[in-house]
Order: sequence, then C-alpha cells, then structure tokens
Amino acid sequence: LRAFDNATIQKFLRKVDEGGISAEVVGFSEFPYSRNNTLQGANREIEREYWFEVNSDDAQLSGVDKLVILHVHYAGKWHNFRDRRDRSTITQINIRHTASCQEQAFWRKCADLDKWREKYGRSILAIPAGGWKWEQHPEVSPAVYKLLSTAEKCTTFVRKRKGKQLEDFRKPRALIFAISNYDNKSCFQDLPNVFEDGTKLCKVLRQLEWEVSLKTDLSNSKMRDAIADFLESEKDEETCMFCFIGHGIMVNGNHYLVPKDARLEDVHHNAANFESDVAGSCKPLQFVLDRFARKRSGRGPTAFFL
Repeated sequence: LRAFDNATIQKFLRKVDEGGISAEVVGFSEFPYSRNNTLQGANREIEREYWFEVNSDDAQLSGVDKLVILHVHYAGKWHNFRDRRDRSTITQINIRHTASCQEQAFWRKCADLDKWREKYGRSILAIPAGGWKWEQHPEVSPAVYKLLSTAEKCTTFVRKRKGKQLEDFRKPRALIFAISNYDNKSCFQDLPNVFEDGTKLCKVLRQLEWEVSLKTDLSNSKMRDAIADFLESEKDEETCMFCFIGHGIMVNGNHYLVPKDARLEDVHHNAANFESDVAGSCKPLQFVLDRFARKRSGRGPTAFFL
C-alpha cells in the first residue's frame, strides 16, 4: 500500500476537495535536491516533504499508519537561510504512504532521492509548463492547494519515524560564553568587543536554524551552572558547539577559561601561587570538554575560542 495508483490519487484529492476526509499536517522536512548529484552548491533546488495524518477507514487512502507524504519540488534554489528559499513555483509533486523502514533518517534517504521517488512515489498532478505558481493559481488543483496552504503553516520539523510516531528534528545547538568585563582588572583588561562578537555569532547561527544559548559575563560558578543547564536537554545524536570568547590562560600545557570573577596574583611576583590560583578560580577547558563527552557517549562538542 505504500505507492498510490492513479485512481487512488484522484479519489484522495476528491475527498480532500469535498471535505470528506481529514488530512492534518503533522510535520515537514526540507532539504536541498541535487538531481542525483547533478546539481551542486547554489544550483541545488528545494524539496519539502510534508507528513499528513489521514483520518479514513479506507486503507488505500490512509495507508497502514494513516500517514500520507507529499514530496514537493520547487524551482527556487537552495539557500542556507530558510527565509531566502523561494517556494512560490512548484515543478513536481509526488505522493506516497509511509516506509516500512521505521527509522530511516530523511537525509540518508535523500542521498538517492531519484531512486526512492521513482520506486515508491507517484506524481499527484500534471504541472503546467514553466512550473505551477500555486499561490497565484489555486484553480490548477484546489485540493492540492488546500493541502499546501495547510502545510505551509506547519512548524514541526520531522527528523524520522519511530514506530508510528514522528520524531521532531532536533536543531543543532550551541552554547556561547562571552566574557567582556573582568573584576580583577590588574590582571585582565576588559574586552569591549566580546559582547558584539558573541551577539553576531548568535545571530548567524540562528539564521542557520541553530538553537543558541548566549551567556555573558559569567562567574566561575555560573559557568558551571550554565554548562549543566545546557547539557540537561542535550541528546547524544545532536550536532553541538561550544564557543568561548574572552581571556584564556595556558599553564604547563593545560588550558583554562577565565571567568568574570577570576582572582589571580601577579605571575611575575608570585609565580609559586599562580598555578594554584588559576586552577582554583578559572575553568579548565578539559573539564568543559569532559562534561560534554559524558553526556554525548564520549563525543565532545565542536569547540572554538576567540
């Protein structure tokens, strides 16, 4: 029942148009379409995969899991920023039921998108020459227009199926520490550009659809708490970044992050106490990496420092 035949497609669209079937969008995914690697970089096109929960006793319409998927190909080119992806013109729409593979990640499937589509999906309607400007011309297919209008309002990004459930996509996550104002100015000068740098990085990552936590001017204990809070909701499979913008110190090959309240003696006059002061009032970089690794099955975050 995974593939629709033409008669079932027409029956499905007629039911949607007449209101005789409930098709509620429950998630979507979006990715660059490369035409089996014939398109590269900025020439790649946009594809969206919409997941509809279909309330029908007719298994031909709803499938075994009562989920119907639309694959929508757009003429617009792929862009890293979602708000710059033009989805006004559609070049192809295919329809299918859910896969028998319960945990097939969408990006693995897309590695050979043509094969997957040709084997299981079927075109849902004939697209006008030059593409269908669907928002301007709903008369081409009122039923498909109705489905797409509903789908465009969906904000749940699907990562994969797990059983009959759709698992939400977990955005890449980043924790940024930006320390610009230091209490002990005899040892550490303030860094006036740090906050601006952290804010810019945060903005760029969010435009790329990262989930970002920006923490500024933290004490040593607040650093520890912020790391713990961030990792509390971290999952092993997520892409993760840690960035520190501020002063750093290296002592005997060990790296330390300098918090706002670091209290260090002058190294030139009290060299004997310096290493112990650093260890006591600064955050060892290895401590941070180890905390991430314990939460992520031994894998540390992508880490960089400014």
